[in-house]
Amino acid sequence: TNYIQEERKKKKFFCNCKKSECLKLYCDCFANGEKCIGCNCKNCSNQIGNELFIKKIYDEVVERKDGLVAVEVVSDKKGEYSIVPVSYSLKHKLVLPEGFDKPLVCGDRFLAKIGLHTDGNKYEVEFVRGLGHKDDPGADIRLIAAEYGIEEVFTDDQMTEANAMPSHVLEKEKIGRQDFTKKKVFTIDGARAKDRDDALSIETLDNGNYLIGVHIADVTHYIKPGMALWDAIMERATSVYMADTVIPMLPHILSNGILSLNPGVERLTLSCLIEMTPDGDVVNYDFDECVIKSEMAMVYDEVNEILEENKVPKGYEDFTSELRTLHDLSKKLSKKKDARGAVNFDDLEGDTEIQYDEQGKPIEFVTKGQRSAETLIENFMLLAGTCYAEYMMVPTTLRVHEAPDPDALEESIDKLKKLGVKVTSVSDILNGASLTKIINSIKDQDLKSLAAKIILFGMKRARIDIDELLGHYALALRKIGRFTSPMRRAEDAIGHWQLKKQKYGLYDYDHFDEEIQKDAEWISKEAEHINTKQYNADQAEQAAVHLRMVDCIQPHIGEYFNAKVTYVNDDGIFVKLGNGVIGKIDPYDYHNEYLLYDDSTMTYVGRTSGVKIGVGTELRVQALDTHREFRTINFGVSKEEGKKLIKKRAA
Repeated sequence: TNYIQEERKKKKFFCNCKKSECLKLYCDCFANGEKCIGCNCKNCSNQIGNELFIKKIYDEVVERKDGLVAVEVVSDKKGEYSIVPVSYSLKHKLVLPEGFDKPLVCGDRFLAKIGLHTDGNKYEVEFVRGLGHKDDPGADIRLIAAEYGIEEVFTDDQMTEANAMPSHVLEKEKIGRQDFTKKKVFTIDGARAKDRDDALSIETLDNGNYLIGVHIADVTHYIKPGMALWDAIMERATSVYMADTVIPMLPHILSNGILSLNPGVERLTLSCLIEMTPDGDVVNYDFDECVIKSEMAMVYDEVNEILEENKVPKGYEDFTSELRTLHDLSKKLSKKKDARGAVNFDDLEGDTEIQYDEQGKPIEFVTKGQRSAETLIENFMLLAGTCYAEYMMVPTTLRVHEAPDPDALEESIDKLKKLGVKVTSVSDILNGASLTKIINSIKDQDLKSLAAKIILFGMKRARIDIDELLGHYALALRKIGRFTSPMRRAEDAIGHWQLKKQKYGLYDYDHFDEEIQKDAEWISKEAEHINTKQYNADQAEQAAVHLRMVDCIQPHIGEYFNAKVTYVNDDGIFVKLGNGVIGKIDPYDYHNEYLLYDDSTMTYVGRTSGVKIGVGTELRVQALDTHREFRTINFGVSKEEGKKLIKKRAA
């Protein structure tokens, strides 16, 4: 909550003692106008604006969350039960409506809808659905899902349809499809993948060119508009991957079963068949319904051994030629992408992978960048999406990314200059190729990553739209569609459906204009919903990672760690430990020194010692505390460790 963070900076609704234990959301006693009883200090007298603060929190819950809030049943010293928000503070109590008859016990959590004020300054809430008990396995992940409006449970109608689906491809379903079951088809995914929605094939044509098959699970053969499962796709919009939990867009019985391109079994696909020269130029392409039988489920790390280390893992012996040819073509596609001015942050971006110990406790957080195998898959999926966008003439879902607003980039330029990155003008980062060159000129990997994030923050967010004139700035493409993940993304499922309508003439051509207009209207509406749901999914995935970081540090409160400063602003010093855990140092938690923030250099400077702390500074930090409800970690620097840094700087 950006509002909370901004008000936190102003210290407007917090006690003025500056002790770390008081730098939480706000002292609970404020709501009652009492002295502080929620922390150890006795200086909590600043109550200016508190009513406005509480009203703002209520407005965010009601307006931005559709009035939905996760609550927990608690009891006081007298054993009387009440309900409280889990991640919010509200001035008035929450009460259940009269006649509520569901049995609840202390620690139970449920999703509630806040209603209008009732008499006695209380908010009446409506029970929406249970979230289990706070001590249940996975309870915190379920809470995050509820917080971001992510539905876990499929309806009875949806599960009835899913259970009625065939477990294997029927003979009648193969009629009229291209047969790839005798050809060398394979998938490449992460080691933990269970839902495989894309596969590749490559063969050499008589003219010396290659026929590349990008085979995508034919979801719309089984699921069509009007079905309950189609409603699930449209409502959920995306699969969500939160730490060690997956909340799929479609039931596992489908996404891991008949829709997954598992090895050794026949599966139906909607395939993009691309003729490509050895130089990586596309000379022809088409889309067709096919049936495949994947010969192998490959793993990224093992494919990278072949492509980068010239090692052949067991089982890959018969595929090395195809993989190396695809790798060679992929490199040529990457060069073409760079030549047209695409923004290339591939080595800086990646999902955070959590490593666990034998007891299942998180111990390390690794951000995996793209290597050769990952880039290979991305390049051919992007190529299929580009072919798809060029092929489509009727309304469909496109991935758009508008060019940055020069005014919006001024702040990014200012921050880059403060960090010592050379940027002469806005035009330097309006051009994708120049932007990539600026980032690649930075030698320090942490600073490079930060600079990339600052630039990305100044850009517009990529989104789903039907307007083909908007283009895709980051990829430097006139247009690109979504086609390759219909099991995990609603826009891809829409894309498959629209492609079939166009290819097989499923329009009423006597009313063609009216039907095209209707398509444009419903796809535009769905696109807005998809953008919102995907943004929420991104936020939930980040929240889950930060929660696991809290779990990692909680048993080690008081212990010391090596850390590196990754960002600095007037709110504090943000650090990353060697194991990838991210936390924050409040300036007041830096031993007995008084740190002053210097905005001109984005550094903190000690008033008496002259110690200077900025991005890249290495520190020895102590874990002070964690706030599980906000998924944050607070670190401090002891007086002794601070002196070491001063001596190091003096030397």
